[in-house]
Amino acid sequence: NVFLVDKSLPALLCDTFMPGGSRWEQKLSEATHILLMKVQNSRSSIGAYKVKHPKIAEETLNQAINSGQTMSGIIENFLKCSMFKERSFAVKYLMEMTDQIFKRRTWKPRSQQVEHRKKKRPTVDDDPKDDGDEDRETFSALVQRIITDEGCEAAVRVLGIWYEVKKQLQQRLFPRSYHDDPMIWQQVARIYMYAEKYAEAHHWADEALSLCIKENSYLLDTKGHIYKAEFVALTKKDTYDQQSVTDIALKAIDIFRRGQNANKTEKSGFNTAPYFGELFMSFNLFRLVYNSTSHDKNMLREFLLTGQDPPHFVLEVWGRYTEQLRCQVLNIRNTMDYLSEIQTIYKEDDEMATFDSEF
Repeated sequence: NVFLVDKSLPALLCDTFMPGGSRWEQKLSEATHILLMKVQNSRSSIGAYKVKHPKIAEETLNQAINSGQTMSGIIENFLKCSMFKERSFAVKYLMEMTDQIFKRRTWKPRSQQVEHRKKKRPTVDDDPKDDGDEDRETFSALVQRIITDEGCEAAVRVLGIWYEVKKQLQQRLFPRSYHDDPMIWQQVARIYMYAEKYAEAHHWADEALSLCIKENSYLLDTKGHIYKAEFVALTKKDTYDQQSVTDIALKAIDIFRRGQNANKTEKSGFNTAPYFGELFMSFNLFRLVYNSTSHDKNMLREFLLTGQDPPHFVLEVWGRYTEQLRCQVLNIRNTMDYLSEIQTIYKEDDEMATFDSEF
């Protein structure tokens, strides 16, 4: 209840895992009744248990940590305990709840949500770490706590253990429909991205994508965001290689466009992230091109907008990328038109205002 405040543990699980079977409730001490309360659970007619208040759950956990254990150590011991080896269907519920602890991102405090919405959305200048659902935290409460207290490698280690435990559970419980969970490796990729370890982030993003039967727009968006974060980090330096930065930007754009195509065949709903990712990269790439030349900027603009023969200085600086840059202008317009059409349907037109003015 520290990490899933509103969740309760079905009594079925307790009957399975506690000594004495269904009679365990009769052996609870008075102190236990102070900590726990019985509630109705939608998945079970016999009720469920939860800690009476999140503060009590937090204090109980803190006392365990203060006794010399680390959060990652507590979670690691939990994942390796005998409960996950039980031959009972109750393990399915345990697996689902554990997965939620690792994945469910909590809502930010309402004051932060309101403050964010007061601001105009300067999407073309946003740091890539601010992307996504702005009202949610970056990671689940558990993963974020481990990162904050122990570092990203501890969080990665625990997620790796959970991947193996979940894999074994699914093979045992659902042998015919078993599949690996790419979203665990997606989290690992995002952890490394935020730690600015881009080589590791790309590796685990690719690992997540390799587990999918068909392309997934959310995983491709994560891959694109790693390129995007790398691009932003490089362009903030005093000096950088323009060819390398351009190559990263075009790779990001290509990944975001793949994400757009993948989303068109998905049943999970419209995913705008790859579209805004492409626009972010396109505008910032053209801004880079525009600001990096001391030659006639009107000639550059005419080349990009009309497709006339490129000025000699464009060829000298951008070489093999020249035609890709020109074609991307048309891609931007097509993407903006598509988003405007979709957002008109969903009445969210304010999202496009910044891009329209920048274009």
